[in-house]
Amino acid sequence: MPKTLGQAMTELKNSTLQFAGLANEATGSTSALADVVSDLAQAISEVDVDVMIGNLASSGRWLMLEFYPVIANL
Repeated sequence: MPKTLGQAMTELKNSTLQFAGLANEATGSTSALADVVSDLAQAISEVDVDVMIGNLASSGRWLMLEFYPVIANL
């Protein structure tokens, strides 16, 4: 059975926390990593989902028009 998004996010969280712990042991500080994660969270919260979905849909249509004839002839 395929994983859910929630399960995949839990895996990502767990591996990220493990990495952060190892990085902190090696360097004594994870402040820089915390700054990057904070910036990423801010960027994600500012994404215009409607625009992103529209762009993905347009890209998907373009890919189908460009590559379907090639794939169909394989």
